[in-house]
Amino acid sequence: MNLLLIRHAIAEEQSAKQWPDDADRPLTQRGIRRFRTAALGLGTLVPEVDRLTSSPFVRAHQTATILEDQLGWPEIELHPQLAAGAPLAGAIALLAECEPRATVVVVGHEPTMSLLASAYIGGTASQLTFDWRRGGAALIEFERAPAANGGALRWFLPPRLLRTLAAD
Repeated sequence: MNLLLIRHAIAEEQSAKQWPDDADRPLTQRGIRRFRTAALGLGTLVPEVDRLTSSPFVRAHQTATILEDQLGWPEIELHPQLAAGAPLAGAIALLAECEPRATVVVVGHEPTMSLLASAYIGGTASQLTFDWRRGGAALIEFERAPAANGGALRWFLPPRLLRTLAAD
């Protein structure tokens, strides 16, 4: 399986006044614009995917929508297991159900993206640290279904590099 982990694009700053529920906090216009370009760069690296999953939080869903629209990737599946603050075990269980030969995209939040990557390539959810920029992505490859310490990190790219790939 190929697992593409993507942190949501640049979102509005937290504000209890504007978004009493942080799940409703959207992307900024700059975040939308920049990630549209980054998505094109991602498309050069991963032209086809089998599943596009996302946190149900607005900012992650908007990021996944850009991927769906820009790249023609499959319809987005929203999963509460991928929400910010959800227990990591839920995301791991969700991914364990995926077809072993599939390419699966997860659009989510920090620290969940780093914890998943660490668990899959390092064996535990706290061994490795990543400087995961908003709109950044990592590809982890498994010989079979995803399992702790069973993945190989193929690449980890910040959004700036993804945007550069789109320009080339």
